[in-house]
Parts: sequence; structure tokens; C-alpha cells
Amino acid sequence: EVPQAISVVGREQMQDQGAQSIQETLRYVPGVVADLYGVDSRNDGFAIRGQETTVQFLDGLRRSYGNYLNAGRIETYTLERIEVLKGPSSVLYGQSGVGGTINMVSKRPQDEQRGEVGFQYGSYDAKQAVFDMTGPVTTDKTWLYRVTGLVREAGTQVDFVDDDRYLLAPSLTYRPDSNTSVTLLGQVSRDRTGSTSQFLPHEGTLFAGPNGRIPRSRFVGEPDMDRYDVDAWSVTVLADHKFDETWSVHQAVRYAETDIVYSQIFPFLPDRFEPFLDPERRTIARDLSFSDNHTKTFTSDSNAVTKFDIGQTAHKVLAGFDYSRAKFSRVRDTGVTDCGTFDLYDPVYGQFEPCDFDLNPLGEVPLETLPDRVQWQAGLYLQDQIRLGPWIAVLGLRKDWTATETVGAADEKADALTKRAGLMYELPFGLTPYVSYAESFVPTAGSDFFDRPFQPLQGESIEAGFKYQAPGTSFVINSAVFDATEQNRLAEDPDHPGFSVQSAEVRLRGFEIEAKGNLTDEIKLIAGYSYLDARHTAGDQAGFKVESLPRHVASLWAIYTFQEGGFKGFSFGGGIRYNGSSWDGFDQVE
Repeated sequence: EVPQAISVVGREQMQDQGAQSIQETLRYVPGVVADLYGVDSRNDGFAIRGQETTVQFLDGLRRSYGNYLNAGRIETYTLERIEVLKGPSSVLYGQSGVGGTINMVSKRPQDEQRGEVGFQYGSYDAKQAVFDMTGPVTTDKTWLYRVTGLVREAGTQVDFVDDDRYLLAPSLTYRPDSNTSVTLLGQVSRDRTGSTSQFLPHEGTLFAGPNGRIPRSRFVGEPDMDRYDVDAWSVTVLADHKFDETWSVHQAVRYAETDIVYSQIFPFLPDRFEPFLDPERRTIARDLSFSDNHTKTFTSDSNAVTKFDIGQTAHKVLAGFDYSRAKFSRVRDTGVTDCGTFDLYDPVYGQFEPCDFDLNPLGEVPLETLPDRVQWQAGLYLQDQIRLGPWIAVLGLRKDWTATETVGAADEKADALTKRAGLMYELPFGLTPYVSYAESFVPTAGSDFFDRPFQPLQGESIEAGFKYQAPGTSFVINSAVFDATEQNRLAEDPDHPGFSVQSAEVRLRGFEIEAKGNLTDEIKLIAGYSYLDARHTAGDQAGFKVESLPRHVASLWAIYTFQEGGFKGFSFGGGIRYNGSSWDGFDQVE
């Protein structure tokens, strides 16, 4: 009953596909380009309808601000499902981009005793142990508990880059009656890894050079100096109460702290097409990037729902207020360049030679403390879901206020009024076509290389589609076409790796279709296809395609489960995915 394309990846699908990261869970969702930056131990990179989705929600509250310097990766084992909301969802979330967003739902305490313990071994000497226990604390099931944990020690496809994680997620629910529920979710995690992104040149990777290809395992940094360490903890409270058949309220609050130390030595490639320093085309220069980041966040969402009739129309009205505040403290290096050279084809480590001083690994790096920065956002929202027979209309309105306050600088403030309108019609044989219009507004945390705060992203989208579920079955087919524009979007800074710049405007047009469900009692199927035309329409890159976004993406997954006989309960499956060609930002105007 929502005039918007929505895909849900549940716990069962995550288990079937063995997904170990958020971007892996999204590989079979049409309209999503997963693994946007390939294997990345720091961040889950993906784009929804042509927009890189850096804003993520957990249990309805924003958890990510900016990039991997402010939030670590979420652990999929702690999740019950992932909801992919395509197109703008700003009216309800306030910080959703024009392409879409994801809301991850944590595992909650259950009223039946159950548990599991698992051990896994995989590629690159990956060893992982997990456990998940839940059930009632009291005999009347007023109190429920759940404890989820994980220990992983693993290598990666890149030499000297580990992927170690230690996590504990306890939770407790108080449910005095069927109308009231209060859940406390806690999580503490410790990651010790590095960067699998080595920023290698085109020659030797995408194209073979005179010296052949650089191994995919090539590490360009220094084993004693490179690291990406994350220490994080959070506490979330979710409260729901139903007064009667008309009124209900919801309250969600989270406080989180994250400490991230990121140090990486990477290729210094002032000319991407001529990166080598020697005639043999083997050696390059290197730079060191170091930062120590501390982020504190507070988020809350309070809303009420009421149901009533006016004449022949049934109304479901949602009204709420949300607020978020993030404080960023950061220390970074002032620039450390290697005056030696590094052979990409025959590396020798321990030879990093800073130009201006003796470098004792991470002990003598010249550092600067950036001014503390606070970003806050507040929003009021109202939505009415109206039904008249087979017709369903959704009307929404939201007002946002946001500000970035930097010590020693003038405050940067912005506000926006975003709107949403949609219309659906339910046909008796399971088909529901719809059309919708929605706007987006995203306060963008962070700054560019010159420490200039980013401006909010703003966009609008028109969408038309259908949802179909054959009566009496669990098989669904959803499809949509869309036309969207967005201003002030982020793009990789070609002159400063690891930083972003803002372009003027992009236009995103496309089509997607998804089929999902049980074909038979034994066979489950997921199939999808999407087409995307993403172009810069204003600014320095006007006319150019948006980088890293293939026009065509297709996927097919199937799994067979034995329903009887000696193999009952066992299953096997597999999938295939296709990502079409994409541009790297250096294409020509068509």
C-alpha cells in the first residue's frame, strides 16, 4: 500500500547467500549497484538508482554520517532484515537521497527459547565463530532477552590487510501487555583491519603494461604503518504503545560513539595516465594519509499514528518529529610524501622515506587538530494514507532545519520543505499500478580536502510502476520507471584520493523489474534487471556520464530445498550477476 518501489532482504536470504557484508546482501536487488568500489574493508559501497547511498538507517534512526571516517561497517549477523527504499523517502526519514536509502532492522528478543552456535572457515585463512541466543527471562514472558556475538580473524585478498572483528550485541525487551513494548539494544565492536583499496594505476590492472599485470594481492603501503581500526559502541531504546484501535505512538532514541584511526600509504599519481617515475614503468611515488576521528551521535524519532473515517474515505495519519546531532573531532596529518620510490612489480617494504623528517611509524607524523564540528538536523513530518475503495492515496509534507557549526567559523544553516504524493489502484487479480512524486533533502556531513563543509543534497523524482502478487501465492513481481534530478551530489576528488567534491546537478532515469518468491515448495527464485542513464546536467562535468554506474545490471538466484526423504531440510543454490560496462569519469561528451 506504498506508492514506491521497495525490496526487502530477509535473514533467510542472507543465510542462503552467505552474505558477509551489507553490499553483499544487496547484490540481487534490482536498481542497486552493489560492490561499488569492489572489495573494501572500510566501507560498504553501493548505489541505489544511480546515487551512492552514504546515509544508512538502523532501526529507523540514522547511523552513518559522511563516510568511513565517521562510522564503521555494520555487521550483517546482527540484522533481521534490510529494507531497500527506492526513490526519495525524505518525508518520513528526512535525510534520504533522491536514489533511495536502506533501513536495517536489528535482531530483537523473541518469546521462544532458541539459539545457535556456528563456526566458519574460508578463503584467506578466515576463521569466524558466531552465537545467537534468545528467549524469555520470566515465565510470563514479560521480559525477553537476546545476546548475539561474533569473533573473526581473517586475511583478505590484499597482502598484509587483515579483517578482524570482535562484536557483542545484547538486547532486552519489556512487554507488560500486548499493547506495550520497550526494547533496549546494545552493541560494542572492535575492528582491526586496513584498506583493501590500494588505488593502483590503470596500467597493470585494467590494462596490461610492458611488465604484465600487477597481482590483485599487491599491497602498496607499509605493514607496520597501515591500519583502519574502529572501536564503537551504541545504545538504542525502542518504545511502542497502542492506546486503542485509533491511537498508537512510537519512540526511538540512540546514542553512539565511534573512534576510527585510519592510516594508509597509497600511490601518489598526479597523472593517472602516466603514473610511473622510471622508463621501465615500474616505480611510483607514495603518500601517507593519517587521521584520528572521534564521532558522537544522538538521534531520536517520535511519532503518533491515528486512524479515522471521513465519509467513505479511511485515513491513517502519521505525525512526528525527529532530531539528530553529530559531533566530529578529527586530527590529521599535514602532508607526508615519500621521497623514495616503490616498485609495483617487485615491492620492498620498510623503505618509506619522508622528504622532510625522520618518520618513526606513526610517531613523528606532523599533525593538525581540526576545529570540532557539530551537525544537527530537526524535522517535522505529516503523512496521510487515504483509502477509497480500491484507490489508495498518500500525501506527505515535511519541514527540515539543519546547521553545521564549526569552531572558529560562521554557522552554515539550511532548511527545506519536501513533499510527497502518490496514487495507487488495487485490481482484483493482485495487480496494483501506482504513480508518485517525491522530493529529497540530505544534510551532508563532512568537508572537502580544503575543509569546506558540504552543502545539502536536494532532489526530486517522478516514478510510475506496478506491484503484482498472484492471489494465494507468495510470488511477487514489482516494476518501476523513474526520472530524477539531484543537486550538490558528492563525487570522488580526482586530485585528492579519499576526499570528495560536490558537483552541480545530475539526472537519473531508469527502469527496473523484480520477481521474487516460491515457484514451488522446493524452489525459491530471485530475478531482477535494471537500466540506468545517469548524467551530469550542470557544472564542470555537464554532459558527462556519472562514473562507476553501469547502464545494465541483471541477476538471477535460485535455491532448491529438499522437502522429503533422507535429505529433507538440506538445500543448495546459486546465482549469476551481470554488471554492464561503466565509465571512470574521463569519458567524452556524447
